[in-house]
Amino acid sequence: MTDTGAVAPSHAGRLPLTMRDRALLPRFYTRFGPSGSTPHTNLVYGTVIRGVVDVDALRSAVSRVVEANPELRAFYSGPNEDPAKYSASSDVPFHFEDCRGDWVAFKAAVRAAIAHPFSLTDYPLIRVTLVRRAPARFVFILCAHHLAVDGWSIVMFLRAISRLYQVDAPASRPAVNVPDYLRDRQAYLESDAASADTARALAWLAPAVPALRPTQPTPFPSPEEVHRLVRLDRQAVRQACQTLGLSVTDLHRVLFVLVQHAITGLDELGFSEAHPNRPPEGAGLYGFLSDDHLVRVTIRPGDTVRDLVDAVKRGLDHARDYAGLPAATLLRRLYDGPPLPRFHFNPFGVGANALRLGGLSIRHFKTMKAFAQTDLTFVSLNADFAFIAMARPEIDGYDIDAVATCLRRALAMLADPTRPLSHGLLRSGWAS
Repeated sequence: MTDTGAVAPSHAGRLPLTMRDRALLPRFYTRFGPSGSTPHTNLVYGTVIRGVVDVDALRSAVSRVVEANPELRAFYSGPNEDPAKYSASSDVPFHFEDCRGDWVAFKAAVRAAIAHPFSLTDYPLIRVTLVRRAPARFVFILCAHHLAVDGWSIVMFLRAISRLYQVDAPASRPAVNVPDYLRDRQAYLESDAASADTARALAWLAPAVPALRPTQPTPFPSPEEVHRLVRLDRQAVRQACQTLGLSVTDLHRVLFVLVQHAITGLDELGFSEAHPNRPPEGAGLYGFLSDDHLVRVTIRPGDTVRDLVDAVKRGLDHARDYAGLPAATLLRRLYDGPPLPRFHFNPFGVGANALRLGGLSIRHFKTMKAFAQTDLTFVSLNADFAFIAMARPEIDGYDIDAVATCLRRALAMLADPTRPLSHGLLRSGWAS
């Protein structure tokens, strides 16, 4: 440790910088100073747990997952140094507070866990806090710096903890060596095959440029960001899923496309969608970090709800053909301006089922900020909720209340698969 509590790089292992690290590390320092952090750069997942938590077992599960994954032990070089990434020793980033009988201390502990201060030059950049409110009531907080993890990372980390809770077994180690993975990906990007794939992807995406191109630059993170947890009609969601043969996530994607259609008035639609860099069976955290697909969906005159469902599926299947191509690279080739689209869909929402601890009752109560860099970010949660975020208060005259209304009315539309998609009805009806 250094005098400030940071892990000295000479006492840590070196990790390769990912493309995400290279792009975002200087931006965090430029925006937030020497620490590269404020409470607003924290990603947070919180649950209320009813039942008796085995604190030692939970601490052990966290320890084994962190020990097995060097990326969970990452920290970075400082703002005036050459960009570098290191992996510290596996001290357990687990904190337990017993606040039984002290409501003031309990509230303070939860607030402190959510706003925990990180510094990019210090380990850890991820922290688990368990606060006991009563003998059989706890609050679980997972807090991490946004550079260290993303939403997909959090889901996979929680699932890994759940698998090891009260199980005496080591955590599985990364199935793919990170340096090898990065080397192989770079070799592909420099190959003739990648050049050919890029040309085909650009030709396919070109008609969707008006839907993809941002109308104005967005600072990171946006000081004007607004976000909301939107309650949906559970019965309507389940009925539509059954009628259309869709999962909840697939249904949310169709709703998202309908909302984009209403907002923009366009029939050639485009958006980015998060996906893992490799299958989640690999336990290495780098495999949990997401990249983006770029998806194009075409709505034709006379199309019905069923036609739209098929079009969205075709668009996503086509986008997966180009999963090895960074979305930012394609966007830079499609138009001048920030390599970010207007609309983003995240299917890896931190829903209530990510953390499972035996038979304990777990109720999710806090979703991280989205750090919306797009006009509209849609996070698929479950049959009851979707999470929406906007980088600024309005998009094409729609505030977040109007977008939430669009979403609910789009859900009502899906009840009839043969219903034509009347853009005029969508636009005028929802705007009113």
